[in-house]
Amino acid sequence: MVGCSMGGGTALEYTLEHPEQVHGLVLLRSNVSGTAETELDDDPYLQEDPAVYDRLPEVQVPVVQLTNLREPQLVIDAIVRLAGDYDAG
Repeated sequence: MVGCSMGGGTALEYTLEHPEQVHGLVLLRSNVSGTAETELDDDPYLQEDPAVYDRLPEVQVPVVQLTNLREPQLVIDAIVRLAGDYDAG
């Protein structure tokens, strides 16, 4: 499961609700506690739900958090690594 920005909260919430359907989680530029803030953080409509991100430790699958998307190969490598781990069993 991959979620970018606000989609990270959706992906995380889905993972928590359906753990049997998710084998790995990649959060891209999602405003998780301790990550870099974005220029959109001043807009209350665009802010993430902290309650969802507070539950990140409950996730029972591998999680990768990437805040710097200037190197697309890092994103690709993270997704391929998680997919490879799943294929390996």
